[in-house]
Amino acid sequence: MKEIIIDSSIFTLLKKNVGKHLDGNGNQKNEDLLIDPIGLVNNSKEELINIKLLETEGKIKIESKLNIDEYREFLEKCYNKLKYIKKFKEDHLKTVSSIGIFFYHLDPLLVNRTDKEIEERKNFKKSVGLEYHDVDASDLSHKHNNYTTFEIKEDNGEIVFNKDSFKNNILNMGNLQILNFSSKDISHINIKNLPFKIKSDLSIHTSLFKKIIKKEYIEAQIHELTEFHSDLQELYFAPNFHQIRDWIYDKKQKEFLNFVSEGKKLQKKIKDIHNNKLGAYSRFINEIKYRIFQDTINETHVLMEIYFKDINKFINAEKTTTKSMNIMDHLENIRRQKAEPAKLEEEFNKNRQKYKKIEEVLPLFPLTILIQKRRVEKMRNTCPELFDTNKESLSFFE
Repeated sequence: MKEIIIDSSIFTLLKKNVGKHLDGNGNQKNEDLLIDPIGLVNNSKEELINIKLLETEGKIKIESKLNIDEYREFLEKCYNKLKYIKKFKEDHLKTVSSIGIFFYHLDPLLVNRTDKEIEERKNFKKSVGLEYHDVDASDLSHKHNNYTTFEIKEDNGEIVFNKDSFKNNILNMGNLQILNFSSKDISHINIKNLPFKIKSDLSIHTSLFKKIIKKEYIEAQIHELTEFHSDLQELYFAPNFHQIRDWIYDKKQKEFLNFVSEGKKLQKKIKDIHNNKLGAYSRFINEIKYRIFQDTINETHVLMEIYFKDINKFINAEKTTTKSMNIMDHLENIRRQKAEPAKLEEEFNKNRQKYKKIEEVLPLFPLTILIQKRRVEKMRNTCPELFDTNKESLSFFE
């Protein structure tokens, strides 16, 4: 048996792990935050940290009877033999929510913070054991609070976007929470086809937080959020070919039945080259499934970039909503409930000054939604004026 290192160019499902050693501000996490107690059952703390750090580079060690080139060739052969486009169930296509992501993290230095405020926030986070998390920009959008799912419907000639009430994730654009909006709030919409292409130069505006604007982190977040939060992935990690989420995909699809039949023929060889080690050969099978999943998304979905006319709607909504679900804002929400209206109004006006520079640039950057092509066409028929405007806008995508 040979020990080989597989990277994300071979196993695309590893892309989602890139950068997980960093917090939302791009700072190195404390080592204790890298590991999980379950992993300590079979590994020492030092071994587990080394495994996790390798994963955050999009890599993993496995044992195989093949060398790296032979392994890559065998994977490609299996994938090319088994690949097909999944067929969604009609009910799922009509009811599934669409995931929205705000990729454009703004520089925390744009916020007018006093030294006292910075110190108090650091001390508080330390007191509740959160000192290694997002300290400087915890009130701005970062990679942990910049996504949610939206239910999208047509209502009296308008397209309405409402946060999925069954999901806890709350999306922030800058300092503002985005819960709901409609086509009347939108300036224009740009469509980017899949597979996505990230620009080589991401220095598209001086207000962006350069520390975390890296192509591999953007790509990793798309893979992670699409897989775990889009309601599209199967999330089955069983070492076989026949399992499928039959409330999402058509299990009677002839291409799927062929995939199962041909997969069974390959399974003995797959197990053999991994010396029948369950974790290794199940990951191989999952890579094939993941590639097929990505092929299906690329065939059936696009990235819809929404640019807002202004952000006044979201500023006004801030008077009655909490910015995020973290513990600090939860405590702040309790305090707000006890405060007098006049005091809250005063604080609200102070916040407008504090975040003035952030709010001035927010409308420049889009909210990106992964959405079915068929839904986009329905929107285009309802609100054609929002599409094909030829407006050049800021985007990370070509």
